[in-house]
Amino acid sequence: MTDIIYRKLFFLFLLFIFTAMPINIYAGDIPEGLLSSPTATVYIGELKAKDDANFTFIQKTSIKGNFSENSEDAVLSDINYKDSLKIGKLYLVSYDIKGGISPWILEVNGIEIDTLIIKDDSNMAERMAEYIHNGSFANSESKIVETKESVISTQAEVNSIVNKTHDTDKRKVHLNFLIGIIIILHYSRYDI
Repeated sequence: MTDIIYRKLFFLFLLFIFTAMPINIYAGDIPEGLLSSPTATVYIGELKAKDDANFTFIQKTSIKGNFSENSEDAVLSDINYKDSLKIGKLYLVSYDIKGGISPWILEVNGIEIDTLIIKDDSNMAERMAEYIHNGSFANSESKIVETKESVISTQAEVNSIVNKTHDTDKRKVHLNFLIGIIIILHYSRYDI
């Protein structure tokens, strides 16, 4: 009986420890998340239109990810940006829908990366500007391109090996068929 009480107390103790343990939640890592994600999109764009559903930006300068100069990009609206963004102004637009990073839109002073100033004095915006200026985003993008090219090259090699194997298998089938016919003809000669 006392054994059961000790087990219950031990279980309650463990439950208390696990529920009382601090859980580290890191907020403000958007720049690092965008930097490390292969599916992130970051560019400088001019706000063309806005409504309750989304913002439409004209892409001006690529920093990372999907980009086509002077094309339109519809970004889902966030209630926080609804009144603060002005048509005709330039913004640093960043998001990673696949990676779970919601649109992060910051006003900037121009489209040149070297002289880019983000008009936000938060620590995250300062880190973002630093990563842009020191080339971290450019390096990240080139690594993604290298990885994609490596995957394409590897896939081409695999396809080549598969095709060679397939051709060899076809030759084996034809050779086996031919040997089979010769054997049938050879033995059919004796059955006549």
